[in-house]
This record gives sequence, C-alpha cells and structure tokens, in this order.
Amino acid sequence: LQFCTSLTEFDIRHNCIEIVPYCLQSLKYLVRFPTDGNSVRHPPSEYGDTLTFDFLRRYWEKIQSCESSGILTLPSCRLLMFPPEVAESSRLFSVTVHINLSHNMLRFLPQSCVSLQKLRYLDVSHNLLTEIHPWISQLLRIEEINYSSNLLTNMPEELGSSTSMKIVRCRDNRIRLNTAFWIRGMTSL
Repeated sequence: LQFCTSLTEFDIRHNCIEIVPYCLQSLKYLVRFPTDGNSVRHPPSEYGDTLTFDFLRRYWEKIQSCESSGILTLPSCRLLMFPPEVAESSRLFSVTVHINLSHNMLRFLPQSCVSLQKLRYLDVSHNLLTEIHPWISQLLRIEEINYSSNLLTNMPEELGSSTSMKIVRCRDNRIRLNTAFWIRGMTSL
C-alpha cells in the first residue's frame, strides 16, 4: 500500500487488525480510514473505536521527530504497548536519548529496549508496570528512570550494578525495600 500514493480511502472495517502498520504514514492523501469492528490495540484511538487518519499522522509525526531529535515523547496517548514503530527500528534505537511514555496503560516494556544504548532518561510513570526490568542496568548511559505510580512491588538487584544512574523515582508504588542492600552498589546516585 505504501506505493498507492494517491489512495484517499482505505476501508478495513470488520477484520482482525490489531496493529496499524507504520508504513501507512506515507499515504499523504488518505482521508477516510474506517477501522470499526477491529480490535486495534496500536496506535490507540483518541475517539474510542474510530481511528482517524489525522490522529495517526499526528502520532506518527511524533515518532518521526525522534529520528532527528532523539526524543520520544508520547505521554497520555492511551498506549497499551511500547510503540512497535520504535521497537522495530534499529535507527530509532540508535539515536533515542529520552523517552517519555508516562500516563499510558503500559503493562510491560519489551526486552528489545536493552538496545537503547544511548538512552539517558526514561519516564514510564503512571502506567500499569509491575516490575523494573533487570535489563535496565545494562543501559550504559541511563541517568534517570521514573517508574512512579505503577504497580511495582520490588526493585531488581541488577539495578545496583548501574554505574551511570543518578536519579531513581519510584514513588506511589507497593515496593518493600527489605532487600535493599544492592543500593550500595549504585555509586553515581
């Protein structure tokens, strides 16, 4: 479809679509894009079951701007998953230094995030995350993480091996620090 540059309407109602492909962003003339009767999980719609192409364009513009700025900011977008457009792009993974996915409905972060080797700041506050993934300590440049207002119950020992971490925010969770001996390893806090 990305070669159908003059396409103005694409009707995909009543199918099994869960993720709208990022390649559709190249359809500059597309105006009508009914998605009713699908279980679209990504990108989320700002209008219930109706996914407008204008909304998709605005969403995808934010992803595209990350390629030049290294900053991915998608707060309050009703995301149910880490943006696959980012997770599947080695280019975005190689340039991203700042991620703000706060105030969404994320339940987990994919293992592929370990490839975000330039990442310095990660804000996933106000989501539904139940853990800080141990791979976070493998991000060699990470300086600040914000996991506030999630559903965390503990913190991984691996976090203590991070030598670049300066700020850890985890307020308003259910964490018990009865095994917090690993904190002494965080020399840059």
